[in-house]
Formats: sequence, C-alpha cells, structure tokens
Amino acid sequence: MDLQPLVVVMSGVFAAGTMAAAWRSRSWFEMNATDFKIDFSRTIAVADKLQPALAVVALGAITGYVLDSSEPGEGFAIGAGVILLGILVGSLAVLVPLQRRIIHTSESEEATEGLRSRWVRGHLMRTIAALVAFCLTILI
Repeated sequence: MDLQPLVVVMSGVFAAGTMAAAWRSRSWFEMNATDFKIDFSRTIAVADKLQPALAVVALGAITGYVLDSSEPGEGFAIGAGVILLGILVGSLAVLVPLQRRIIHTSESEEATEGLRSRWVRGHLMRTIAALVAFCLTILI
C-alpha cells in the first residue's frame, strides 16, 4: 500500500493548523490582557485536542511509509518524522506549561504580555518546523 499520499496530506493538515493559530496570534497583540486570555483559552481548547492528534496520525503514516518502503525518499520521511516528534516533545515540554500559566494565573498586564510574546515566538518556531516537515514529505 502506498502511504505517501497520506503522509503528505496529514503533515500538510498539521502544518495548516499551526499556521491558523499563528495567524490568529496576530490579533492577540491588539487585545488587553483579559480579552487575550479569554480568546487564547478558547483557541487553545480546540487546538490542544486537534493538533496532537494530527501530528500522531502523520507520524504513524510516516512510520508505516518508512517500514514499507525502500525508496530513496525515505530519508526525507525520516527527517519529517523526527521534526514532528520534536514538535510534539517541545510543545509538551515548553508551550503547554506556558499555555497553562497564561490561562490559569492572574499575572499583571505586563507579565501577561511577556508570556504572550514567549508563547507566540515558540509557536512561530513550531509553525516553521511543521512547514519544513511538510516540505520534506512532498519530496518523498
């Protein structure tokens, strides 16, 4: 069974999801701390369920492709898989705790702005990594 189309589609859907949140984050800098926390918590409530599931499905498809393939493109697939795994680990280790802190603490407006900036920078790194992984899957 040729899993390459599934690999490309799932990594593309994951990358698109990260891009949607990155696009949404632009408006957060125009909000006060209270409105930001409300909007951020709503966005994260959806993304925290959907994005890890998409990444895991993409990783599963990549794993199946690599195990079933002896094609030259499997190196690109392995690279994409390593990047997606890194995104999952990095998100769990850094961004998820930061998200919880943003949502569940009553920090000052200034402290909230610092947390918001840190999360957005981390998420932009995650988005760039997801796009690189997607490009690698196109090359397989």
